[in-house]
Amino acid sequence: MKNRNYLNPKHQKKLVHSYLISSFHRISKLYTFLLLVKCGSVFILLTLANTALLGISLVRAQNLELPKIKPSSLIPEKSQYPNTSNIRVLKEAFEVRWIPSGAMEPTLHGTSNTWTADSILVDKLVYRSQLPKRGDIILFEPTEELRKEEYKDAFIKRIIGLPGEKVELRNGKVYINNKPLQEDNYLSSQESTVIDVCISGPQPPYLAKPQIIPPNSYLVLGDNRNSSYDSRCWGVVPKKNILGQAVRIIWPLVNETELDETRNSQQRSAEDLFLKNVGFLITPNELNNSPHYLVFITYFQTYLANAQKNKDVLNQIISLKHLVVYSFIKNEISKAIDYSQQLLIIGRENQIIGVETQALTWLSFAYLVKGSYDISSDYSQQVLPLAQKSQDYNNEYLILFYLAIADVGKDNCSKANTFYNQSLSVLPFVDEPIKKIVQSLLVYFSSEEKIKACLPLAKL
Repeated sequence: MKNRNYLNPKHQKKLVHSYLISSFHRISKLYTFLLLVKCGSVFILLTLANTALLGISLVRAQNLELPKIKPSSLIPEKSQYPNTSNIRVLKEAFEVRWIPSGAMEPTLHGTSNTWTADSILVDKLVYRSQLPKRGDIILFEPTEELRKEEYKDAFIKRIIGLPGEKVELRNGKVYINNKPLQEDNYLSSQESTVIDVCISGPQPPYLAKPQIIPPNSYLVLGDNRNSSYDSRCWGVVPKKNILGQAVRIIWPLVNETELDETRNSQQRSAEDLFLKNVGFLITPNELNNSPHYLVFITYFQTYLANAQKNKDVLNQIISLKHLVVYSFIKNEISKAIDYSQQLLIIGRENQIIGVETQALTWLSFAYLVKGSYDISSDYSQQVLPLAQKSQDYNNEYLILFYLAIADVGKDNCSKANTFYNQSLSVLPFVDEPIKKIVQSLLVYFSSEEKIKACLPLAKL
């Protein structure tokens, strides 16, 4: 017997729309974010876990642009690169950021529009096994001097001076140990490195005179020298402040570029593992605007066709993930199911556990939305061993929650509570942003009498 959608429609579609928009606006704050989609009158949590794209906040020092980046997650003690589909390990090794400002132009293109801005892959393990080198683009926590200026988030700049070197500015050029530094491969010919960009203050700018770089410290500059607040003004970066290295431009797809040609095969293999199993998601500012939405859909449909023709597995995965999510946003559930099925085939054929897990999670959600609780539960049961094996706590938690909701729909309160309590046992390992969003949504779940009577939502 076909399940009936038991949820009583009473929440306005406008509320769904407004929450979707607010969810995307919060993407710059979260490591993982949740998408709310309406299932009857209940807002169901669609995980975009492991595909989220982090934003880099923008701060201006007068006319200077300074990209800021939220601190990274905990880095494992071991420096060996992951050769695994373990989601927790991969997320501890890499993350994705987008560039909203022009302080690193022309190397990194920055704009407030995520569709046109560059997005980068960050290696958080690289300096566990090697020293930072000249030319590396690094993410770092604010130095003591910057903290005095009330900067709290991390910055992105290029390493120019190494420990023990003498650095000075002469006639618009950087000199290292009395020799001009060759920077033609990343600076435009019009760039001039001068001290005039620094803000006047009680202390002269750091490079107002020649400086010897202290031990375990690095001098960093932005590639857009006329619009970068950097070491010229506030000093050097201690090694302990470095969070990771920007190693690859991953978006726009046509601009995919390695930022460090010296990386070895093990490092690049680990990059690909992350991008296939974890990945990223671009959510353009105009995504909910119908004409723009068609442009975005067409773009990924075209890119998918080209990737299929070229047997490019990674770009098939990237395209399909975006098509699934964009279909959910427009409430085109049948299309979301079709794209998820294609993604599932790729994951299984290529033994990419992160892709298989995500595709099954989306299929479970799609059928939950349709009120097909048995089918939803079947997909959910396939997710659980995969998520547990790969330590994909976000998807494991949400699948257990989906199972609980589905069993409420099947009038099996006892089983629903079993799954619900299991989800609570996973909750301590779930990303903090997900917990906060779940807390904020309790009012919607609690308003449904059947769910309220069956599940102790207050435990969340």
